[in-house]
Parts: sequence; structure tokens; C-alpha cells
Amino acid sequence: MKTGKIKIKQASIEDADFIIKFGAETFKDAYSHAHSKEDMDTYLLYAFSKEKILEELCDNDTFFLIASSEEKPVAYLQLTTTRTHSALKESSSIELKRIYVSKEMTGKKIGTELMKMALEIARSRNHKTIWLAVWEFNTLAMAFYERFGFKSFGSDIFTLGKTERNLVLMKKEL
Repeated sequence: MKTGKIKIKQASIEDADFIIKFGAETFKDAYSHAHSKEDMDTYLLYAFSKEKILEELCDNDTFFLIASSEEKPVAYLQLTTTRTHSALKESSSIELKRIYVSKEMTGKKIGTELMKMALEIARSRNHKTIWLAVWEFNTLAMAFYERFGFKSFGSDIFTLGKTERNLVLMKKEL
């Protein structure tokens, strides 16, 4: 899909290195202030290992979209049906696991275009609900999700090393 100068495509194995590097850098930039270096490094080695990302890229229940500007990848989104949450009553749900946009492209509607495509994919696969977990202090992200009709439906805890963070669970009926 092309939107203006932004191209969005489904990721393939060839995109693994971008997802690993970009995902780790973006996560670290966003959350390193709230975690020790040791905890952050341990998490990044696990969550963005080549083995883990390749496994996810090959999983039929996981779907990645990559947005590029001027042929350079600048954002990605990950959807998965590999996990659900006990607070969800719906059996046919899909999780928006990650949506990361580079700092220099923030505010240029790339996240909006990725979200529109994610909702389209979820509907086309007959999911009834799309859900996500967001850090309780990430008010900008929550406002973004609310613009798309997501509503809070519960909370959870995310543990990174020795630190526990409260997450807000949000969902949108499709």
C-alpha cells in the first residue's frame, strides 16, 4: 500500500534485521529512563533476538507491517493471535503487540496509516476485537489509541528485570 510518500508492506524474513535493530532502539529510547541498564539489556537480548524475530516472522499467527519513506524503513507494527488476556471475553481477538515509529517521523501520520491497515487486517481475518497493552504513563499513546475507538478494559503488570510496570489494557470492538 502506498500513502503519499509512505509505502507499507507486509514484512518478510528479509526484514528481520530491521525489526531487530529498530525495535530494540525504539524500545530502549522509550523506556531506558525507567529501567536499569542491566535489566534493559537482558530484555532487549531476549525480545529482539534474531531467533525470536525470525520465529515470529515465520509464525502464521503473527503479522508485521513495515512503513517506509523514500525507500527507508521508518516504522513497524506487529499483530498476533498467539496470546490473549484473561480479561477478554471475546474468543476471536487479535493483539496489537507493537507499533513503533522513528522519532523523526513521529507526527507525520505514519502511525495512523499503520493503525488503519491493522484494523483492516483484523476485520478481514474475522476478528471481533483488537486489543493492546500500554504503559500507564504513556498518555500520548493512549490518546492515539482512543482516537481509533480503543477503550480501557483492565490492567496488567509488565515485569522487566526487577521492575514491575502497570499496563492499561485497551480494546476496540470490530
